[in-house]
Amino acid sequence: MSTNPPTPDPRPQGNTVRPPTLVHVHLSELLQPLKDIRDRDTPEYREFLDRLAADLKARGMQVPILAYREGDKLRIIDGLTRFLAALLALLETVPVYVYAEKPNEAELILGQLLANSMRRDMTVLELAAVYLDLKKINNWNDSTLARHVHANASQVHKILAISTRLCEQCKAMVAAGDLAPRAAYAISRLADAAAQVCVAEKFKKDVLCAQGVEAEVTRLLAGSKKTKAEKPLGLEHEGIALSAKKPTLEALRAFAEKFNSAVKKMKTAEDVADLPYLFKNA
Repeated sequence: MSTNPPTPDPRPQGNTVRPPTLVHVHLSELLQPLKDIRDRDTPEYREFLDRLAADLKARGMQVPILAYREGDKLRIIDGLTRFLAALLALLETVPVYVYAEKPNEAELILGQLLANSMRRDMTVLELAAVYLDLKKINNWNDSTLARHVHANASQVHKILAISTRLCEQCKAMVAAGDLAPRAAYAISRLADAAAQVCVAEKFKKDVLCAQGVEAEVTRLLAGSKKTKAEKPLGLEHEGIALSAKKPTLEALRAFAEKFNSAVKKMKTAEDVADLPYLFKNA
């Protein structure tokens, strides 16, 4: 038995994984997987393959195939059914996420997530879940994520905001189709869950359209930003009260000095009535 230590994998580990590159290739460039454990001869599979082929012919391939380079060909590692359906549909080229070499487990998961992110039938919450997984697995920020999924950075931000900032009740409305993504994003700007639900209900009941929701949210945010009247500084001692608006330390010291000077000029209790005059001329 060999005692030599195993050769370390030179590829990045952990959160640093290599994303594949999206390309469109001719079907002749693709090789079928080395191992295929799925039974593809059942009537159920053939029926599904025929339906998928018809869908590909009508809409094209939504979820890219995953493959890695093997010489001048690409070896499929995920998406054999899509490949077979593309052959039946007589497609010439298909989208493929290509790795420079056979990926490790983390890189494969990354590729699967990237491929799923391109599905056109995903709900906004499903897409957000994929985006969040992509950010976590590769430590990406929103801009890097947008670049890898070939999406507009602003759109990625909005999708993530709907998932991460909406309250659960509003997210349920999005999932049920009662709250449109445009309105949902606007509502996600509100920090208060009760306020979110209130505006969302107005949209659901057709009281507000998406544009109306945006205007309502803008109005609510403007109202919350209005500065409240600051409470004046109040001092009280033995029936004597002092009130001041935004006093500085220098102003307080000058006031105390002037007040003390005026009080020293009073000789008897009756002189208290003269304090305003004495203070003014101190």
